[in-house]
Amino acid sequence: MKDLLLVLIVGFVFFLLRPSLEAGESWRIDPSARLVLGQSDFTSNTEGSGLSGMHRPADVAVDPTTGKVFVVDYANHRVLRFAAFAELENGTDPEVVLGQPNFNTNTPGRSATKFSNPRQATVDAEGRLWVADTFNGRVLRFDGASSKSSGASADGVLGQVDFVTEDSPSSRSVMTSPFGVTVDADGTLYVSEALAHRVLAFQNAAALANGANASFVLGQPNFTDVTSRTTRDGMDGPRGIAVDALGNLFVADAFNNRVLRFDGVGALANGALASSAFGQSNFTSSTFATSENRFWRPFDVAVDGEGRLWVADQLNSRVLGFSGAATLPGFPSADLLIGQETFDDRGTGTSQSDLAYADFDAMTSLDSSFGVGSGPDNRVWVADSGNHRVLAFNQDRHFPDMRIGLNAGASRGNNVYNAGGSGQTQSYKIRNGKKARLFARLENDGNVDETCSLKGLGSNSRFTISVFVVTGGRRNLTASVKAGSHQTDSLTPGSVRVYHHEIRPKGSKRKSRATVRAWLQATSTTDSQVDRVVSLVKNRPK
Repeated sequence: MKDLLLVLIVGFVFFLLRPSLEAGESWRIDPSARLVLGQSDFTSNTEGSGLSGMHRPADVAVDPTTGKVFVVDYANHRVLRFAAFAELENGTDPEVVLGQPNFNTNTPGRSATKFSNPRQATVDAEGRLWVADTFNGRVLRFDGASSKSSGASADGVLGQVDFVTEDSPSSRSVMTSPFGVTVDADGTLYVSEALAHRVLAFQNAAALANGANASFVLGQPNFTDVTSRTTRDGMDGPRGIAVDALGNLFVADAFNNRVLRFDGVGALANGALASSAFGQSNFTSSTFATSENRFWRPFDVAVDGEGRLWVADQLNSRVLGFSGAATLPGFPSADLLIGQETFDDRGTGTSQSDLAYADFDAMTSLDSSFGVGSGPDNRVWVADSGNHRVLAFNQDRHFPDMRIGLNAGASRGNNVYNAGGSGQTQSYKIRNGKKARLFARLENDGNVDETCSLKGLGSNSRFTISVFVVTGGRRNLTASVKAGSHQTDSLTPGSVRVYHHEIRPKGSKRKSRATVRAWLQATSTTDSQVDRVVSLVKNRPK
C-alpha cells in the first residue's frame, strides 16, 4: 500500500535497519496520538460527511514530495486531501476532495471523477496518487495529486478499459476487487485483489495505456486462477500491501492471518514463493491469536522510513510494529504496539490511545475497514475506522537542548545537539581575579515530558566552579551536578530551566594566567541523549 520510501537510496540500507530505540527518538508501547482528523477531539466518534466528517476511513497516504495527507473516506466514496502535518491541528478540515464534486455530496459513481467505496491509496515518488476504487473494479491514477482541485478527473485507469466500464471476471487486465496499492522504486504498481486472492504487478505503470495487461501475478500460478490457498505461493483475501526501499513486498494475507514478505519482488515471476511469513510458524497454518507474534485478520501494512513494518491487526484492534522487517526470519515477534497496553489485550475504545476497527455491517453492507500508513518522516497514521477518524502517532523525541551565553537572552547552541560542546561554547575573560557568571539554559525540544540529569566539570586546582538553578528561585546545585546525580523536575515540551554557571580563579591563582573548559551537560533519563555546553573561561590578570 505505501511506497513513500522511494526517494531513499540503497546506500542508506544501514539506516533503514536501525533498531527502534536510538538517540533522540524512540517508540513507546501504547503511545498517545498527536493529532486527530475527522473529529474535533480524541473522545468523539460520530460518523459524518460534509467538510469535517468521515465515515469509516480506510486508509492514509502521504505525498513524499509535499507532505500532504490523503485519507480514503470509504463510506463517503471519496478521498480527502489535507495539508502537511506541520500545518494541521485537531479537527482541521481538508482542503480538497476527490471522487465528489464538492464536500457536500457522497454518492457513488463510475466515471473519471467518481469512486465507489474506495479502499486504499498510495502516492508514488513523483507525486502521483493511486486509488483502489474497489466496487468499480479498478485503480485510478491522479498525476500531481497535491495540486489537484476538488472534483478533478483521474488521469489514468487500470483494471478496466476506460472510466465507465466494469468488466468481469478477473483476468490479466481486469480487476473485480482491487484493495491495496503500492509502487516500488522502479515505478511498478502492485495491486492486491481480495476476491481473486492475488497481487498484480504493472511495470512502468504510469506510462501504461488505460486497461493495460499486468506484467506478472503473485498468489496464483496464472492470470485466470482465482482459488484461495494457504500455501507458500497462495493467498486468502489479501488486503493492504506495501513495498520497502529495498524492493521487498509485504502483503496482508488477511484470512490466512499472516503477512507475507516477497524479497526482491521486482524480479519475480508468476506464482513466486513468499520469502517469509509473519504471524504463522509455517506457510500452511492460518490460525489467529492475540500475542506479539500472531494476528487476527491483518488488514493493512505500511513501511516507514527506517524499515519498520506496521501491521493493522484488525480484529485485535491494534497496530503492531516490526523493526528491521526486511531481514527478520519467519514468525518474528513485534517490538512495537499501538492501540493496546500489552500484546495480550484486544479491547476497543475512543481515546487518545485506543482504537476501534469497523467490522462488516449487515444493515448497510459496508465492509470491514482498518488501515495504517506512514511517510518519510516515520510518522504512523491509523485509519481508526470504527471511530470515524484518523490518528497520527509520532516517535517520542528526546532532545534536551543546552545553550550558553553571557546573559539569559543571548546564548549559543540553540537547536544544536552534541556531547562535545561544538557550536555551544561561550568564551569569557576574567580580569583582576573576578568571577565569571555565564547563563546556561536547558530547554525540552522533544515532544514528550522529559526529566534530565545534569552533570558538569567540578572545581580544580586553579578554578572554583559552581552551578546554581535560577528558575523557581536560586539554589546551589554544585555538589549534585559534579556528582552527576542532579535530576531536573519534569519538563514539558518547550519548557525552560535557567542556570548560573560561575567560575572563579582560586586564591593565589588569581594572579596567574589560566584557562578552563568548564562543561555542563544535560542527559535524557529516557534514552541517554546528551547535549553539552562549554564555558571557556580565561583568567588574564593585568
